[in-house]
Amino acid sequence: MNEKKAAELIRSCLDEMYKASIPPITWEQCEKKYKNTENWFWKHAISSEDYTRIKNKYRKKLSRVYHMTLDMELLNYSPRLKTKGDESV
Repeated sequence: MNEKKAAELIRSCLDEMYKASIPPITWEQCEKKYKNTENWFWKHAISSEDYTRIKNKYRKKLSRVYHMTLDMELLNYSPRLKTKGDESV
């Protein structure tokens, strides 16, 4: 696996997470809508179950070399985890 393929998979992982978030949005829409905005990822919430399921799905597709990269990208850009009362974030 090369770096370009790993970057595509990580981007797909973020896209799937944001589509599963409340409110749903695509990763491409995030990039456009929140350009030059701080803490924008707090506007979207994902359940712990969906986060774990999606992360594990893409982790299996990535070479071990890129597991830390996935973790760092998710730490920096994934939607926040849902809490009670997040049905209408």
